[in-house]
Amino acid sequence: MGLSRLCLLRRALWVLDEPTTALDADGVALLEQHLSAHLGDGGIALVATHHDLALAAGAKHTLQLQ
Repeated sequence: MGLSRLCLLRRALWVLDEPTTALDADGVALLEQHLSAHLGDGGIALVATHHDLALAAGAKHTLQLQ
């Protein structure tokens, strides 16, 4: 429900913790589309995930912790 709410509400900053958990391939693709649109509109997203999200090269910065 939280991901659905993000699509309906206009928030400049999205903070997502493992948003791909329990999503199938179509759900992940939809999430990637919504993230890309959000970033394209000038939004910011902080995403903690183990999944490599398919976003434009300049749209993401990866921080790996060991």
